[in-house]
Amino acid sequence: MKYIFIIVIVIMVYYGFYFEGLTETYTLPVIRSKAEIMHDIADCESGNRHFGTDTKLLIHQNSNGSYDIGVYQINSVWYDTATKLGFNIFDKKDNLKFANWLYDQMGTQPWNSSANCWK
Repeated sequence: MKYIFIIVIVIMVYYGFYFEGLTETYTLPVIRSKAEIMHDIADCESGNRHFGTDTKLLIHQNSNGSYDIGVYQINSVWYDTATKLGFNIFDKKDNLKFANWLYDQMGTQPWNSSANCWK
């Protein structure tokens, strides 16, 4: 029986049935958690800081007249929505909570301008 098995293997190898496809390599997609993505976004947007080195709230004025606020640099166009939901985006904890709400609603789209950094 042992010899029959060896002969079958030799025949399979000779005809390429056994090793066909075994030399291919597969790259599995990298799956990151929401927490990892959000951490990377905050790192890219503000260096994970809500306040600057001058201890003032991080606020960036955009060329279109809007502002990006806090650790997640939440754009001021979201101010009314955040307020209606009970978030104060000028507060660090609420900035984080609203960023999570925004992510749950829209994914990473609100932070597409910094995508080269966090993707």
